[in-house]
Amino acid sequence: MDTMKFGTKEIVASVAGAFLFAAARVFESYIYEKGTIPMLTGECICLGILVIAVTAVFFGPVCGLVCGIGGDLIIRTLPGNHVSLLELSTLALYGLTLGWYYGKKHYNPDRFGFREFIDFNVIQIALAILCGMFIMPLGTYLAGADVDESVRMGLASTVVTVVMVGVIVPLIMLIVRGVRSSKRKIPDT
Repeated sequence: MDTMKFGTKEIVASVAGAFLFAAARVFESYIYEKGTIPMLTGECICLGILVIAVTAVFFGPVCGLVCGIGGDLIIRTLPGNHVSLLELSTLALYGLTLGWYYGKKHYNPDRFGFREFIDFNVIQIALAILCGMFIMPLGTYLAGADVDESVRMGLASTVVTVVMVGVIVPLIMLIVRGVRSSKRKIPDT
């Protein structure tokens, strides 16, 4: 297991991840407001969660945490937005937990096969269910929202998150493994 480190690479990844997260949220809002896609789909697109997951897995839990919090704070500074402590804390929990459990404990960029694919998806599905189907709906219900609407939105966003993160992040891990293994096979001249 790697020791916890936070150097220049992690700082750059955190800042870039936070800005990519904010850009993804702006894009999501734009396509939702323009009516480009159906309402439920527009409310549940989770490109920002994908950015948090990639940052957390490849650069560690602190980067996942900073990406989630920083990106959400950046997007909330735009006119008409407000900071939701519930969403901030849920994004921070998602990035921190995914980065800690999978990024630092189990991910080896030189080895990613079927077992690692299953391990990653079990962790990310459990985490998405915890955040999207329990914490967010409970928090929005306690804040005064309708129970049915909170559960419906939580279920929809959880399904989209599980599918996007469960397919795209392992694909990126496979590409990283392929690139790393091809670099080792090239003889030095």
